[in-house]
Amino acid sequence: MKTKAIASAVLAIGLATGPVHSELLPDADVPAMTEASDLIVIGRATQTQEGTAPFLLTVDATLKGASPSRQIAVAPDYAGRGSLEERQYGVFFLGRKGKGGAWSVTDPYHPALAAAPQPAQTKTTARAPAPDPLSNVAAALCDVLTAPAATLTDRVKGVQGLISAAPEDQAQYVEYAAAQALTTIPYSEAGALLKTIAASDQLPARLWAIYVLLSLDEALDDEEKIDYVRSVAPILADPGTLGFSASKLANAIEAHVDSPELIPALTVMLGSKEVAVRRAAASVLSRIAAPDAAAPLAKTALNDSDESVRFYAVRGLALLQDPTTAPTLATFDQKQSELLQQWRSWARARFGGP
Repeated sequence: MKTKAIASAVLAIGLATGPVHSELLPDADVPAMTEASDLIVIGRATQTQEGTAPFLLTVDATLKGASPSRQIAVAPDYAGRGSLEERQYGVFFLGRKGKGGAWSVTDPYHPALAAAPQPAQTKTTARAPAPDPLSNVAAALCDVLTAPAATLTDRVKGVQGLISAAPEDQAQYVEYAAAQALTTIPYSEAGALLKTIAASDQLPARLWAIYVLLSLDEALDDEEKIDYVRSVAPILADPGTLGFSASKLANAIEAHVDSPELIPALTVMLGSKEVAVRRAAASVLSRIAAPDAAAPLAKTALNDSDESVRFYAVRGLALLQDPTTAPTLATFDQKQSELLQQWRSWARARFGGP
């Protein structure tokens, strides 16, 4: 499983920990959880108060094994690690405690992953289960990406257990939790569904699908990466209410893309209203260190309001002219005014302007 940044880990497990849980928990390993589970179901948990009494799980769909009934009791041995919100909806991974014993959660840090509440005969509940349970789990997580925001955030019928966020971001945080879980699933299990979503016009689902595909290193060849980034650059430049998903996709672009063919798209991203997008674009441009990257770094990034973007501009321009002079972040912090003056003078001489 790929190592994630701490912040990503916290957000990815938000549906399992609830909005006030502050402990840093390990990322979910979905293939391992699937393999270790005797029963995987989609449903809603009730009576989830911590203690010794089991919580009740009302089952809407079965992804692995055979549910013994529409409602089952599950031992609350997640207490003190992961936790559940009352009426939380999700994919539950369960195992037996001994032959014929009580059901318990497979991974106490992750009692449930994100799932989209849906009426009967739609999407997950209507889809015939695949022989491979991991494919079923991948499909359920993909359904979260395409579910209407109101379905995820409804106070009664929604997911519950939302990470604390501004109201306009809450659905995107649930989608991010599903996307993070999908990054642990092999491309062979989830790739086809993700590419279908990535080719659609549905937002932010399209952004999340590309985020996952970029994060799966074996999923895309260089040309596919280039095509995806080109296709979303205008959206990332003006994401509107999709700032959270745009920022996360920009982070994936920064981590997995470095082709000189993307200089025009990255230049578009440098004009974004989202600082995370501008930072990612400037970082990639500085790393590419191709001659065509000089103009956007000098004319745009060098004058950005964000210090990190300005650092990438100075470093990228130095790498193009004389790599031995490229500053570290510490050097930039100490000599920022001097370095900016130097490179702005160079930019005026090279490209004109005030």
